[in-house]
Amino acid sequence: MNAVELHRLTNIGKALVDDEFLESFKETQITDSHAWEPIELQISITPLQPIIKEVIQTSIEKPFKTDSRLARALHRNLNLPRRYAMDTRIWHYLTCISYPEYVRFRWTRNNNKVSKERFLGGIKRNALARLWWAAEVLHNEDDYSLVNVCFDNQDLYEAVFGRSLSKFPPAAKVFVHTVKEETRIVIRDSAKVVNLLLSTFVLEDLTDLYFQSLIQSQIEALSS
Repeated sequence: MNAVELHRLTNIGKALVDDEFLESFKETQITDSHAWEPIELQISITPLQPIIKEVIQTSIEKPFKTDSRLARALHRNLNLPRRYAMDTRIWHYLTCISYPEYVRFRWTRNNNKVSKERFLGGIKRNALARLWWAAEVLHNEDDYSLVNVCFDNQDLYEAVFGRSLSKFPPAAKVFVHTVKEETRIVIRDSAKVVNLLLSTFVLEDLTDLYFQSLIQSQIEALSS
């Protein structure tokens, strides 16, 4: 294996993510060369190693406080086309083969285990995919301020990425900007109502201003 290039996890690799692997204190590594296979592009992951190492070794905050910082760095340094970013096996390779130490740092529970979905989950649950995709959806060129806002408020993250809002970046950006100062209940209920309303619109036909007014009217209705 060329350690500096991106691969995808195979079914053999997936089978090796067993109970022992999920026990954080054992720090089990997958070394079977049949656990991964090359992808069609040569994508370097060399820049990620010092970034992830720095997050783990220098953080004096609770692990979840590092989400926004790593999301920015991951997105800036992993040059991944969207069609490859949709392939969960690529993220499984990164979490299971390249950086399992990060997953254990961020997601170890009180029983000293990590949920399997943080290694093998979809793009909204995998420990690294969730960060990259949040940055991909919410960044404006080199401005990641909305990413910071979203990860600083877990209710806001779930409101956007737990619903179809995340499928349309302009709508997701407007939603985060509009509700970022609201209470947990308003954020949650606004997301439910807006998500329902959006099922009657073609999102691409909505201007940012109209979408913002739509969200604001729901906030006002919920707050009254």
